[in-house]
Amino acid sequence: MNTTKIISSGGFAAESAALDVAIKLGFKHGGNTTKKVGRYGAKVTSRFKLPERSYRSPLDAAKANMHKADGTLFFAQGETVS
Repeated sequence: MNTTKIISSGGFAAESAALDVAIKLGFKHGGNTTKKVGRYGAKVTSRFKLPERSYRSPLDAAKANMHKADGTLFFAQGETVS
């Protein structure tokens, strides 16, 4: 399967890294983010050109992005959450 688009909310760590890599390698990228997500705040929308939505939490934005995707990659440290 070929990767055609990276979808992420652009939050911190792996979420923003995925979008940085997508941009660097020329992949299409997108996703939804909450207003003032993570430590980047408003920089996320200008940096990655993601639309802001009024989700109750960053987790709700992540769930919306998962519904858009054909596959999902999770990174976890310690106890896993299901």
